[in-house]
Amino acid sequence: MFSRVPGYEQADWDGGGIVASCQWVTSDILAFVVNVLRPDSDGNVVPEFSVELLTYDRSLGSARRIAAFDQGIQIVSGGLHALPSSRWVVTQNRITEPGSAEDYLSQPEVFDVDTGARTPVLQPGDWVVAVLPP
Repeated sequence: MFSRVPGYEQADWDGGGIVASCQWVTSDILAFVVNVLRPDSDGNVVPEFSVELLTYDRSLGSARRIAAFDQGIQIVSGGLHALPSSRWVVTQNRITEPGSAEDYLSQPEVFDVDTGARTPVLQPGDWVVAVLPP
């Protein structure tokens, strides 16, 4: 599929972005996250990444960026899941703070693929007490 997405069809890839995960939102809309190689900001030889959430509309043949995660830290995609019967996706990223050898998962967020509206799954201090079927 990515051989048809504008910007991801080159066979001679230059390392600018790696598609990390994708999910169909509808029969025409594919959501995908890309780990984007960015310029080194701290003199390290370790590549630095940020993450972009995009959609590809198969009926229009075009891609659109929904969100970017680039808070000046090392960040790569940790997951992407489309929510059935909606036009929402849930994302979560792996973050490594400067000087830290350990990474951690970011707070999951829900995105509306039409508007780009972003909502945290849980607020600080919230707890999941039960998961019920719809």
